[in-house]
Amino acid sequence: MNNSNRIRVERYESRMKECINDFIYHEVYDEKIKLATITYAKLSNDMSIIKFYIDVLDRKNIKKIVEYLNERKGLFRTKLAQEFDLRRAPQVLFCVDETFDKVNEIEDIFDNINKIDIED
Repeated sequence: MNNSNRIRVERYESRMKECINDFIYHEVYDEKIKLATITYAKLSNDMSIIKFYIDVLDRKNIKKIVEYLNERKGLFRTKLAQEFDLRRAPQVLFCVDETFDKVNEIEDIFDNINKIDIED
């Protein structure tokens, strides 16, 4: 993919993420959905699929919330179709943002390394 097309896709990712976050906070009345925050959006190169990565404060329920969002993904695709002048609105998928988990995992590794250094 050429650089100008990648820049175009990145702009759409950012705008779609902002659009759906605003939609969740201001227009959706479902309390389960309001718990979600989109942290990252990844749009396919052909702009046919967008994956929204979700995080919530209560991490133990994150998988249930992502499943719940995926059951209602048509609502979000409709919103994207209304807001963006595209020939075809992308399919919407919601995924768990595992960044927080990975950071904690790395911190635990560093803590264990530091414990080993202190004991020696």
